Parts: sequence; C-alpha cells; structure tokens
Amino acid sequence: MGDITANFSDSEFLCQCGLPCALSSQSNIYIPFVRKLQEIRNQLGPMLINSGSRCVAYNRKVGGVLNSKHLAIYKGKSLAADIHCVSRVARHKMIREAINLGLSVGINETFIHLDARKIPVLFTY
Repeated sequence: MGDITANFSDSEFLCQCGLPCALSSQSNIYIPFVRKLQEIRNQLGPMLINSGSRCVAYNRKVGGVLNSKHLAIYKGKSLAADIHCVSRVARHKMIREAINLGLSVGINETFIHLDARKIPVLFTY
C-alpha cells in the first residue's frame, strides 16, 4: 500500500545520499508524475524505484547533470525517477507506456529514467 498512490510511497522516492539532507526524510517528488508512474504500474506490475528525489550533493556524487530532473527544479519538486529494468521485453513495455503518457524516457541497460519535463524527449545513457 502506498501513501502517494495505491502502490507508491514517499519513502521510495527519498534521496539516497545517506546524509541528513532535507530529502532523506521526506521526498519532494511531484505527485502528478507519481500518478503517471502508477498508471504504468497498473499495466506492467511492480516497479522498483532506483532513484527519485536527490539533493545536489548526491546528484553530483552519482554523476547527475546540473539541471537533473531528480533535483527540486519545478516549483520545488523533483520530476524524475529511475526504475530498475533489465528485461528487454519489460523495457519495451515501460517505454511504450511512458511515451503514451507524455513522459520523457532515458534508456540504460539496467534502468529506465522517466521524467515529467515540459517537452518530452527520448535519450540513451
């Protein structure tokens, strides 16, 4: 049971820096974005969030770009999540669903980056 949607909880989107940053106890994830993730989950089943909200220090540590959608850049909210995905079939389904919902998609071998930027894009790592 989630506290944001039926299956997603705020704790899944917390910063993973390991420090007492503002985002390690309560995420700043953009709720309409999580609702879109829930729509994907409704179609595909359980999804493991690798990374949600990030503080600037953690974003730098993991090699995130300066204007990362994982940072609180939209009205103080984070617009992105990286979702564990190693199966080619699951990856294809997730990408298809995300594009249909107007999300941006970043493709990596082990995860799919999804975000709710204003103009959707598709990219690879």
